[in-house]
Amino acid sequence: MNKQRNLATAISVCGLFAALSVVIMLASYLGVTTYAVPALAGALLIIIYLEFGVKSAFTVYLAVSVLSFLICEKEASLCYLLFFGYYPFLKAYIEKIKNKALQWVIKIALFTLSFSAVTLLCIFVLGLPIYDMNLGLGNIGLLVFALALEVMFVLYDIALTKVITLYIVKYREKFRKMLRLNKNK
Repeated sequence: MNKQRNLATAISVCGLFAALSVVIMLASYLGVTTYAVPALAGALLIIIYLEFGVKSAFTVYLAVSVLSFLICEKEASLCYLLFFGYYPFLKAYIEKIKNKALQWVIKIALFTLSFSAVTLLCIFVLGLPIYDMNLGLGNIGLLVFALALEVMFVLYDIALTKVITLYIVKYREKFRKMLRLNKNK
């Protein structure tokens, strides 16, 4: 009985977080939030991953990816699909590597490859004009844009670590108590 209640709770919470993520993704139509909105929506997966596991987090990621492509701004949806949606729970696996320098090399390489794919898809599939990305400065503008994204990613990763720590230390037990989750999880 307790197992069934926990399953029902997991399904309900995952559905709620998926809906909240899609609502957050709708803010992508504001224009200036193209990268911030998928980052925030993806960060919500931390709780799903920590409380219900990688399968539940991946299921929410897939649901939000599909729904955001149907109703949200396409560039932000690509950012979520190709990086921000899965990174919060992939981060845990990368950080199991003992060598911190190697962790950062993997993280930055993953981010760079993912955002290169986002950029290429935006230009060649979605038809986004390249001058939107080069800040009107040609190739130097593209380099500045790419470096700014890399810095943004490093700050995002550091902030994500702090949010995860804050959740575990301060809010996890309250969340579990509120949902009456089994402590054996």
